[in-house]
This record gives sequence, C-alpha cells and structure tokens, in this order.
Amino acid sequence: MPEIPLLDIQRQNQTIQKQLHQAAAQTIDSGSYILGHATQKFEKEFGGWVKSPYTMGVGSGTDALMFGLLAAGVKCGDEVIVPSFTFMSSALAIMYIGAIPVFCDVEYEHYTLDPRAFKSAISKKTKAVMVVHLFGQTANMDEIYKICKKSKIKIIEDACQAHGAQWRNKFAGTLGDAASFSFYPTKNLGGLGDGGVLTTPHKAVYEKSLQYRNLGRTSMAVTTYEEIGWTSRLDSLQAALLSVKLKKLNSWNVARQKIAAVYSRELAGLNLGLPIARTHAKHVYHLYVIRVPGGRRNELKTYLLEQGIRTGVYYEKGIHEQPLLKKYRHKKLSLQTTEKLSSEVLALPIYPGLTSREQMHVCKSIQKFFGS
Repeated sequence: MPEIPLLDIQRQNQTIQKQLHQAAAQTIDSGSYILGHATQKFEKEFGGWVKSPYTMGVGSGTDALMFGLLAAGVKCGDEVIVPSFTFMSSALAIMYIGAIPVFCDVEYEHYTLDPRAFKSAISKKTKAVMVVHLFGQTANMDEIYKICKKSKIKIIEDACQAHGAQWRNKFAGTLGDAASFSFYPTKNLGGLGDGGVLTTPHKAVYEKSLQYRNLGRTSMAVTTYEEIGWTSRLDSLQAALLSVKLKKLNSWNVARQKIAAVYSRELAGLNLGLPIARTHAKHVYHLYVIRVPGGRRNELKTYLLEQGIRTGVYYEKGIHEQPLLKKYRHKKLSLQTTEKLSSEVLALPIYPGLTSREQMHVCKSIQKFFGS
C-alpha cells in the first residue's frame, strides 16, 4: 500500500479545484486585493456560519489572539493564564503585548484547560484566561465561566483548531470576549497560505481590532491614526478561496467525525487512551490524538512508519519547557499532566479523503503492534 500521510491537503483541494481556480481568477481580475469585496464577503459568511456578531479577517490566528487580548484591555504587566499543552502561538501572542503568560495544566482525557488548575493560577494580576479549544474540542466552559465571573477575568478563545466545534450548541469562537481562528492550510478550514479571523460579541473590541490590523486606522480611506497598529489583513485572494472552502466545511467535519468513530471502534480494548468527546459538546477532530502509556509512544510511532503510516506528536513538550519560556514557569503550579501527555500523545491520520482501506491498514497495524 502507498504511504499514508498524516494529512493530505490536496485530496480536499482537488474536489473543488475548479471552484478555487475560478475564485482566484475573479479576484485577480477585480484589481481589489487588500480589504476588498472578497474579504468583506468572507467576513460576513464566516461570521454568519459561526454566529458571531462581529468578525474581522487578519493575517494569522496569532495576530487575532494578540488583537483580542489588547482590545479586551490586557496591558503590559498583566497576567494571562494559558494552558501549557498547546501550540507556541498561544503564549507568543501574550508576550507580544508585554503581558505575562502563567502556565496552567490540562485535563488528562480531554487535553484542554483544567478548571481546578486554572482557579489555582489566579492572582491579583490576572486579567484574562486564554482558553484553547484543542484538537477540535472545546474546553469545559461551564466551569470556566463560573471562575471568570467570580474573579472578573476576560475570556480569550484560541479556536484555531476548532472550526465548527460547539459547547451547548454554541460555536467555539462565540464563547468568550474575543476569539481567534487560524486558516493555516492544515486546519479544518484551511487557506492556501496564511490567514485568520477574530470574532467577538463586543462592538468596542471589534472597532479597536479594526485599528490594530490596519496600521492604527479603521479603513484604507482613513488618514487619522489613533492607535499603534500592525499590517495584518486577510488578503482578498485568501478570502475568496476560503469562501469556496467554507461551503464544504460542514461535510468535511462530518467526514472527520466518521473517521474518528471508526478509530474509536477498532482501537477499543487496546492499551490506549482514546479521544473522549465531552457531554454537551461537538467534537470536530482537527486531530485524532491517542495516548500510548508505558513509554511505548515512540516505539509505536516507529513501527507505524515502517508500515508506511505517518503520525505526529502534538506536543513533544509543554510550552513551559521551551527555552524561551522556561523563566515563566510558576514553581507552585503543577504541570504534571502536561508533561505526562507530552510523553504519550500520538496523532493518527485523519482528513476528508482518507479511504476506508487506508484507515483499516492503520487500525490493523496498531492492533498487530499490541498483539491483538
């Protein structure tokens, strides 16, 4: 059997190749490339899809996080609690604005922010919490809401891996004061380059963020600069391509859910920790991440590669262990779960277009590894 990649973006793109080419050609012919019609159209479409009152296209998910923090009132020297079991961008966005990341542990079975650990991490300097909806599933928002309301803490959602995930029938990206989505090509909704979106229920956050993305002004026509801004705009070409792909996102997410269901059925009973979908939540399986206990993760990864199966490790270490961030580790806050997960997690191939034959090869190879 040919090699099975961890992700094959082209399988999705090839199904809509004609539409993508048409959208690109129309945008090129329009002559409007920055904050033009295509960007405005996609902002309206994505905002309607996720049911966000305000939606703004930016250059990346990282920028959306940074703008959301700033617009929500986080300032230099403020503390922002963030799970250590996440991608580096979550912490970098906090550091870019001079705030202090306070690393928090996660729940072992769900990989997202542990409300008990979050509560323990709060100090007088805590201004916000960055809730990371990881691998396609939301955090436990009921408990997080209770803590934030009592302590008057802002909620910034990192929804970069959660396009379509839901908590109590509300979409990720509409559960806090501001949220970030990434359109990096590997995401459930991925562009053909970089891009992101900020969503928020607050008009004031939206209007501030408009200035941050465009050199401190609200539009290209404005010549008055009231804020220190950046050049971070979702360009028209990416927006046009994303509009095409957005129409397929629901069906693509269903395909991911079906693949996940097969994995969970075929791998049940093995000495593995399988993803568990939360009650009251909708999981969209950006990644299907298993846990391999007993120090055998790397052994299984090597074995699968010998069978022509690519896998991935997300994440090999908590971000508190990165050289740049070690100084921010709070000695009194335990990160044992993060460190345990980093030695156990393994992502299996999951993407629309993965065939049943390929998936069964993955499952049977894992079963054989465990002697089942």
